[in-house]
Amino acid sequence: MFKTLGRIAAALKQAGKRKETKRALDNLSPEIRKDIGWSEPAPSDEIRLPF
Repeated sequence: MFKTLGRIAAALKQAGKRKETKRALDNLSPEIRKDIGWSEPAPSDEIRLPF
């Protein structure tokens, strides 16, 4: 049971880091995003949990 909870916690932590990175890249100016090859921010297709 604790192994599973540890995996869930690690997955949530990784998802949070991914979201922070995406938000930082999306907040860059359009010129910089184009230079680094980051596309326009797309509508989010992530799954929202009810908690």
